[in-house]
Amino acid sequence: MKPFIYVSDYHKHTDETWTEQGLQPIEIGGAHGIFAARIPFIPSFLSDDFTRMMTNDAWGRNQLVVKRQIRFINDLANATEHAATFDLRYIANPAKDSRQKGTIDIVLLGKVFHRNIRMAQNVALDLWHKIQAHFPLEDPYNYPLEPVTDEAIFHDYFTPIPLANLKPGQLVEVRKFEDRDPYIGDTLFTGYHPHRFLPNLRFSALGSLMETLARQPKKCVVSISLKPTSLFKEELRNIEHMLNTYETMTKEGEGWIKLHRKERLDDLKDTYWSLINQRHHLFTIKVQILGEGQAPRDVVHALGSEFMDNTTEEPRLWSAESPANPIELETAINNFQFLEHKLWGDNNNDPRTRRLRFLVTAYEAAGAFRLPIPPESGYMPSLTVRDEAFVLPSEMLMPTDKEPTVELGEIIHRGTRTGIPFHLALNDFKRHALVNGATGSGKTNTCLHLLSQMWAKYRIPFLVLYPIDKPDYRLLMADPEIREDLLIFTLGDETTVPFRFNPFNIPKGILLKTHMSQLMRCFTAAFTLWDPLPAIYREGLRRVYLNHGWDLVNGKGGEGEGSIPMMSDFYDSLVEAAEELTQDYGQEAKGNIRQGTEIRIRDLLHNVGPAINVKEPVSFAEILHRPTVIELGRVGSSEDIALLMGFLLTMLTEELQSAQKAIPQELRNQQHITLVEEAHRLMPAHHTGSQLQADPRSKGGEDFSNVLAEVRGFGESIIIAEQIPASLVPGAMGNTHIKIMHWLEDATSFQLLSDTLNLNKRQQEYTRTLGVGQSVVRGRSGSPVHVQVTNYLDQFQRSDDSPIIQFTLPDGTIIKDDSDTSLKQFMADRVQLPEAVIWEQPQSNGLPPRADRIECQLYKDIVNQISKTKMQEDAPAIAAAAKAKDWPKVREICLQRLKDEGLTASIEVAKCYLIRLADQKLASRGGLTNYEVYDFIREAIANFK
Repeated sequence: MKPFIYVSDYHKHTDETWTEQGLQPIEIGGAHGIFAARIPFIPSFLSDDFTRMMTNDAWGRNQLVVKRQIRFINDLANATEHAATFDLRYIANPAKDSRQKGTIDIVLLGKVFHRNIRMAQNVALDLWHKIQAHFPLEDPYNYPLEPVTDEAIFHDYFTPIPLANLKPGQLVEVRKFEDRDPYIGDTLFTGYHPHRFLPNLRFSALGSLMETLARQPKKCVVSISLKPTSLFKEELRNIEHMLNTYETMTKEGEGWIKLHRKERLDDLKDTYWSLINQRHHLFTIKVQILGEGQAPRDVVHALGSEFMDNTTEEPRLWSAESPANPIELETAINNFQFLEHKLWGDNNNDPRTRRLRFLVTAYEAAGAFRLPIPPESGYMPSLTVRDEAFVLPSEMLMPTDKEPTVELGEIIHRGTRTGIPFHLALNDFKRHALVNGATGSGKTNTCLHLLSQMWAKYRIPFLVLYPIDKPDYRLLMADPEIREDLLIFTLGDETTVPFRFNPFNIPKGILLKTHMSQLMRCFTAAFTLWDPLPAIYREGLRRVYLNHGWDLVNGKGGEGEGSIPMMSDFYDSLVEAAEELTQDYGQEAKGNIRQGTEIRIRDLLHNVGPAINVKEPVSFAEILHRPTVIELGRVGSSEDIALLMGFLLTMLTEELQSAQKAIPQELRNQQHITLVEEAHRLMPAHHTGSQLQADPRSKGGEDFSNVLAEVRGFGESIIIAEQIPASLVPGAMGNTHIKIMHWLEDATSFQLLSDTLNLNKRQQEYTRTLGVGQSVVRGRSGSPVHVQVTNYLDQFQRSDDSPIIQFTLPDGTIIKDDSDTSLKQFMADRVQLPEAVIWEQPQSNGLPPRADRIECQLYKDIVNQISKTKMQEDAPAIAAAAKAKDWPKVREICLQRLKDEGLTASIEVAKCYLIRLADQKLASRGGLTNYEVYDFIREAIANFK
């Protein structure tokens, strides 16, 4: 990725030249080109690659990292063209709560200057590439470097503190301590000593400085700026002349003066010989601390301490200076803003020595121009320490004309976004996909991003089955690439955009017995059908088709054999089948089986009858050729939602199969995508059952997962989106090729996906902390890849997540949001749906479970005086007590209701009240499904004493 490059207006850059009077400033006109890059986190340095490099030395870890950073500084010394300058900034942002520590941003700025304003940007980009080439990005160091591409964010780092009204006390510079031989006289040249910076890089990891920055109550900035330079020839001659002169004076001295000068001469040689030896690889250094209100003195001292090894018997000194007048302040501010190194202060210095105080070697600069090194605990004040375990894959799928692809997002290498897109082949989707992630992890964004590309780039239609009452997929109305063809239905909500279909319709060419097996698969996956209920349901299916004139053995759809049954017809056939098949059962068992058989379909007709009790089939052909969303969240009942999802997938599969048979072989590669959200409703893993009999719902779910294998031949691709993948049957995992893993909360699911994606221990530890929109996906080589998924939502959402929808329909209607009203207007006249047939429950002679007809009739008039509202209040509490097997509590609630209503409060009447409550369709179930409440109350009746 390229950084945003700020190019200034015409500006004057200050450089230095050597004249007969010594060092003199010169000004050059042109423009600055400046960029910034973030260090978003600090690596932990705990990888096996790194620890193998360490010696037995207790401080070997620090030394290895510091040596690599010194190498980086030495490499920067070669960037001597165009006034190249580097500025490492630590920006301390105070915490809102004084009891907490603030955050620290670490930013590296680069600057060039060019006489040609238009060239400044190109030259700055060249400098950026040089920094990338030298920065310790490689294994095992892996410091991240993320270019700042956003202009606003750049200016936050470029000018972190307002400079317009900066006061002298808000800016302090840390400089080398300088002195002169006090026994020479008033000479400013001979014996001048700018004391070296002597950091102890063996021990210091910048922890003390970070701790001090983290405690700041106001915003402050530490800026360490380096500009590559060399010694002027004149400076070299002057240094040699000064040393020779001072050495002569030392030899000529007597007594204690001679001893004093000899010791001082040794220090001068140490200082100047390091400059002479590295004269072509030096830097001018500028160390500034800026603060809101005042430059924080504790930060100044913590930073100064980093430059000096004060663990010795002879502590070293450094100097802190602030501008003394407006001119110096203006110069200091300009230096900070444009990464300049114009000298200020030191007006009494000899021009021949004035620059020497600001010259440093790479080792000296590393006292502060370096990045923190965390301890093995991984704690660094106010900084994120991470062990980035994912690398750029060796093999990447790139979009070509031969292999169409969709882009998932941007590959992240060692925590740094690379700008390289990660692509998924469309053909791989034919082997199906699994998108996992906890709530808020970015799962829905990923699905929207993939689907939108499939339609916009390749016109591949899709169907979304969304069982949650949220308008997430209505955001597609905002996408101009999709909205013209988009269909959105609210199944179960007849007041908005109802969807109606007949699950008993058989597409052309599909065998009746195959279709009945598919319907049975739906019932088994959605309902808990213990023996003998499956046999009764199968008999009910046979009866309803037989009653409508179908040949149960050879019948096929589209051959005009018989009429199409409705769900109400199936209910009647089911009641008949239950009556006939339980004739030889005892009264109690018969009542239980009959009630368990018909109550679910009865409840289904009450709940969503208008959606599924229709005579005519819906035109699935149009839906299969357009992007379509079916919302099921308003159905309410989880079991009903699962059943409807099963019906829809069955119809989809059969329509595709029917269509494939009707078209030539060469046209059978047309692709269609179905996205199933919350697929565990339809394909639940085993949770209950016994050694003798498995959970029938799980068995049905396993059967349904086989759909993934069956539909491949019809050009159908299934995308499963799931929060807890461990709740899916194994087949749902095994039959999906593409697996996209977002952050997962569930431990079992996390381990399951980690094993599937071949994550090693370090990668697993990192994946537990994935950020929003980040994912791990298996690459073509089988290695896991870290990807930042493209943010589709942000294109059409405001910062508060409200949609940005604004378009006009052909009739002039303006759509401004994703409300039900807008959706209704959007979908007006787009699709013609069949009319619903209103179903009224027939009068039933059946009894509630375990009820005695005569006993209950004796008290019927009493319990009928209790309103349904009161029963709704009691149902959740009774169900909860029954679930806990707290039978005295159940009895207490029933008796208390009778007392509150002024009715006979006997055990017999209370039991009759409980029986009546069990047979009611109540809205208030305390978060439980109808059938959970039903089962608990039935058990309560059995234990009522």
